[in-house]
Amino acid sequence: MDAIAEVHAHIDGHFEEYLDEVRRYLRQPGVSQTGEGIRESAELTRDFVTGLADTEARLVETEGNPVVLGRTGAAAADAKTLLLYCFYDVVPAAPEDWACPPFDPSVLDPARIGLPDDCGPVLCGRGTTDHRGPLAAALMALRSMQEVCGALPVSVMYAVEGEEEIGSPSLRAFVETHAEHLRQADAFWFPRTSRETANGPLVVHRGYKGQVWFNLTIRGGEWGGTLDARDIWSANVAWVDAPALRLIRALNSLTDDDDRIAIDGFRDHVRPASEAERREIEALLADFDEAAVKRSLKIARFKRGGSGRELLARYIMEPQLNISLGVWPGLPGEEAYTRGVVEGRLRTELLMRARARVDFRTTPDLEADLIEDLLRRHLDRRGFHEVEITRARRSYGWSRTEPSTGIYSALQTACGARGIKPHIWPTMPSTAPFDLFNREPLQLPMIVFGAAHGARWHEANEYITVEGLREFMKFTATWLFAWADEPRP
Repeated sequence: MDAIAEVHAHIDGHFEEYLDEVRRYLRQPGVSQTGEGIRESAELTRDFVTGLADTEARLVETEGNPVVLGRTGAAAADAKTLLLYCFYDVVPAAPEDWACPPFDPSVLDPARIGLPDDCGPVLCGRGTTDHRGPLAAALMALRSMQEVCGALPVSVMYAVEGEEEIGSPSLRAFVETHAEHLRQADAFWFPRTSRETANGPLVVHRGYKGQVWFNLTIRGGEWGGTLDARDIWSANVAWVDAPALRLIRALNSLTDDDDRIAIDGFRDHVRPASEAERREIEALLADFDEAAVKRSLKIARFKRGGSGRELLARYIMEPQLNISLGVWPGLPGEEAYTRGVVEGRLRTELLMRARARVDFRTTPDLEADLIEDLLRRHLDRRGFHEVEITRARRSYGWSRTEPSTGIYSALQTACGARGIKPHIWPTMPSTAPFDLFNREPLQLPMIVFGAAHGARWHEANEYITVEGLREFMKFTATWLFAWADEPRP
């Protein structure tokens, strides 16, 4: 406890220096969608990591952007090892929409960007919360621990990529190539801003949903419609099958009247909630603020006018199906149709191709191959043999860790010491490439959190609170000391 108190005092004494370092890191653009500043951002990330004592780090080239791979040693040779996964790329920013230049982060009064006074001063800039700010704050916490104690209580391994904002296309190959090295870790951590308000509970995710996309397409042919895919006069719908109407009926069979997935046999493969997960949901319901959630979503009511409390477990624990592109032509390759819609000169035609894109949010134990097989069988049983199913190249698998592991015991210890209430989510409905670390090939326990408040990911005036950065650093140190004392499984 003396060491923790000294580290906290050291963070307070050097906080302005650490804040300047965070700002220095954020000034470097690294936009993966355009390539702007990506190489420089990778090199700067490597330099920030190697700025720690007893650390080695290098850039690993991939088919896309490089990954920073490194490791910081611990005081004891047999200390646990934490794998810190994060990313250095960000999304584009339009400067005219910001209260400050997005790549010249500034400390602002919260009222400048429409925030309540209890936020206190905020650091505003691209990447402050998604996710370069948390990454830099984690490194500053490690630096402070080294400067006070001489060495860390645990070893820290780094895998920081530069393609998360474009779907992490090179990450799987990187993880598989370096699996033997990465498997030395005992757990992996993704640092983020996890407090939904400046002084609110700490939201901790011990799992994420997966996501898989499919294109469903119907073209005219032997089943119905024209044989040469030629569009014809719309009045012929009286005696010629319409692909769009046919696809609408196929899509309608995929969900029930409550918008739950109704694919034959689908729910037989959904893992039921455990007793521990039911207790976690009950704890979340105890603090659930329905009005605040409505405000954050900018909605007047929840689905079918129901209660948000009744839908919370469904939101967190159930798989979902959504139509993410509607039933019409005008997809890439059909620019003439799209232009006709925009210019208001579209003729009334019986169109011979229709396509919809559906995406599934998946939970244990639903895999992409299984879903595709169930979807094909379901459509065939109903006579929709003409529906073509094409799986999108990019997909994410589900991930989840049991709450009994040592990283969660250490989290509870740290929350008690810092006077912060934790909210443990069994699954975050969002998606990320965490399955590569949590499941094959590494199978590491995972935890996703960071004791700071920030928001407006991918939006103008993205921010993190200044005091949140300070607490992030202190909490990280407290948690790592606690985890170092946890017995190995």
